[in-house]
Amino acid sequence: MSKSTYMQGLVYRTVRVASDMSDQSLLEGPTHAGRDKLLDGAIRCLNDHGLHNTTVRMIAEYAGVAPGLVRHHFGGKDNLLEECFRWLNDRAMVRIEAAMETAERDVGLAVQQLFLAYFPSDTSEQVHMRVLVTFWSASLSQEEMAELQSACYRRMDELLVKFVDSFIPDVPDSALLADSFAAMMKGFWFRCYTEPQNMTPERVMAAASQMTGLLVKASSP
Repeated sequence: MSKSTYMQGLVYRTVRVASDMSDQSLLEGPTHAGRDKLLDGAIRCLNDHGLHNTTVRMIAEYAGVAPGLVRHHFGGKDNLLEECFRWLNDRAMVRIEAAMETAERDVGLAVQQLFLAYFPSDTSEQVHMRVLVTFWSASLSQEEMAELQSACYRRMDELLVKFVDSFIPDVPDSALLADSFAAMMKGFWFRCYTEPQNMTPERVMAAASQMTGLLVKASSP
């Protein structure tokens, strides 16, 4: 899957930014009702049973629809799962874009808002984390998923470079600092999933605040 294919997939997904980005769908309108149910059902099924054990019939049961709707809306299970991965990544990207538009000019506060956007309140349920980590592992062995992962990473990298250029303009290498932020965010996300009792979203905020000061200081001329 090329980057252009991924970007084309964004065209038909209507994105709505809610203040808390709760578990509302990114798709609106009656024509997308079946798609919404299938995306939600697939994500919940993946959370409960994992990637390899999830079947079309199971997804349909979780969604409360006929199995034939998977082919009707997505062409098959693989396309549906790829769309779930896009949808989950889109949620994070939309939150980050919204945070950049409303962020405080103070660097520390801006970075906290950036991290808060990546770790919304609904992550305490672990559902979306678990599914994203499942997709991350799948990208190691599945070429299509690896290409999709790369496209998602490129989009995130572009956003983070834009963030650094906007809020920390004196940094000599904005791409390098953006890479540092990306590594921190992905690392925190993984720890929130694997060690939820130790790494809560609240602890992420505290760690991000402390690490941000060190990173900005080290990156400044």
